[in-house]
Amino acid sequence: HAKYSDAQLLRSARNLQRTIAEHEAWIQNPYLKLPRDTSAFAVENLVVKKWPKDIARNRAYLDIVQGILRERGT
Repeated sequence: HAKYSDAQLLRSARNLQRTIAEHEAWIQNPYLKLPRDTSAFAVENLVVKKWPKDIARNRAYLDIVQGILRERGT
């Protein structure tokens, strides 16, 4: 990521923040993302396992991007 321009990093940070917010909203109400007839097992798997892992991974990426921007004084 260090080779990207400040504009690209800022755009990346915004996209990561948006993705994190979407996943948090889906955890609160999975049916914003899923059809109503999705099995309870599938919903639980997404809410308990997959989406929290996605959030953690995206927060780690966001930390990296923000760290690069801080180092650059942006």
